[in-house]
Amino acid sequence: MATPLHPTDALRALADGGPGPARDWAVTHLAVRGVDRGLPHDVELLPVALCAGAAPGDLLDRLAAASSRAQLATLAEACDALCRFGAVPLADAARWVDPLKAAVRGRGWASDASFARMLGALGTHEPAVVSAAAKVDDPRVVALLPRVVLEFVAARGSVEGVAVELAAPLAARMRREPELLADLLAAFGVPRARTEKPIHDLETALYVGGTLSGVDETPPVSVGKGAPRRRMQQAALELLTGLPPTPAVALIRALVRHDEADAALLLVAATWLRTAPEAPPMEAVLDHGAGEDPVVLTEATGPLADAPTLSLAISAAHHRDPPAAVLGARRLVREDRGRDLVEDALSTRGATALDEPRLLGALGVALARDPTPVVRWLADARLRPLALYHARHTAHEEVLAELLAWRRPETPKERAMLARALSSQGDVAALRALTRLAEDTGEDGISEELVRARAIVAG
Repeated sequence: MATPLHPTDALRALADGGPGPARDWAVTHLAVRGVDRGLPHDVELLPVALCAGAAPGDLLDRLAAASSRAQLATLAEACDALCRFGAVPLADAARWVDPLKAAVRGRGWASDASFARMLGALGTHEPAVVSAAAKVDDPRVVALLPRVVLEFVAARGSVEGVAVELAAPLAARMRREPELLADLLAAFGVPRARTEKPIHDLETALYVGGTLSGVDETPPVSVGKGAPRRRMQQAALELLTGLPPTPAVALIRALVRHDEADAALLLVAATWLRTAPEAPPMEAVLDHGAGEDPVVLTEATGPLADAPTLSLAISAAHHRDPPAAVLGARRLVREDRGRDLVEDALSTRGATALDEPRLLGALGVALARDPTPVVRWLADARLRPLALYHARHTAHEEVLAELLAWRRPETPKERAMLARALSSQGDVAALRALTRLAEDTGEDGISEELVRARAIVAG
């Protein structure tokens, strides 16, 4: 077992200090040890802290005090992370509603959409909030808006007409941004189809949708011959027939009529909506793919200690499912069990992906507790970027020794990653090495890490 560089009491002392790099660093390391001191203010550290089960901490106070657009943007990122990682403050909803409403400024800022989404997760859908969110035209949050609007409409009447109005501009946008559809469906709680290759035929789409919902067989569809896209569109409409007209059902039904929207993904979504059974939250996430819904994932964390490790591991390994990996990371922190889930969910292709925050956060938790793989990966050129990325969460003697022994990287990207890893060790020897690296290169990013490292070491 690796040797931590810092005792828990020393981290607690830093975490109880004022805001800054030292506190952010300390609360993140404490979280993976099962000690909750709230969330870091640095959004880059949120994936690991939230996967470890850290509570929102002072986020509500920061929200109430925020005044500038930059402050609101940072807090909106944090609120988005709470939704994505299943940390919505459902038990404390009443205290959050008014500060969130006050943070919605109606100026077309992207933060308005994020705060409206959080309010929706807390069960609040108010005209002024929805109107403000509807003004936002920002690619970072465009996938969030349809659910905000349609849930507001659904609370007051039929959503079908509004869904049709929303579908046309969304489909036109998908012509330029094909990845929008998957993001849009995930915002409605539909699981992502994580397939090795694109889906081009009806049978595969039905199979993938049924696999995501955890059923053995999918309902038969009676579509005739024709072009693959037309057959998938017809099948999707057939599967949606008779389902309650929820916002997700209404929007998918409306999008199916637009060729710009990927018919295969829509059929996968329709199959999942038709076949996914009602289940308790944890079972819904682990066995039926419901973890993209912020409320369901949040509710699933409560009874986590009762979950069979084998069920967790099978679910995550089979689907490479980020929500299941989040639950596995929390189980690892709570009970030091569930390591198999994290390892299975992130093996091979999953382990080298640096673009899914929940997978990265789950792996970060596991490696922060046992960084042995990081030491091994540092010697492998293919996995070195992954090792450098996670070395920022692994302040252990063995990792530090490897970092200090490594010659200066050749590329600016690797130098920047090494600088971040060194600054995250909270160690005088790492600080000296980082000082030499900054002096040798003169690169701005490395100089910024040097400032951070000094703040952490000084405490």
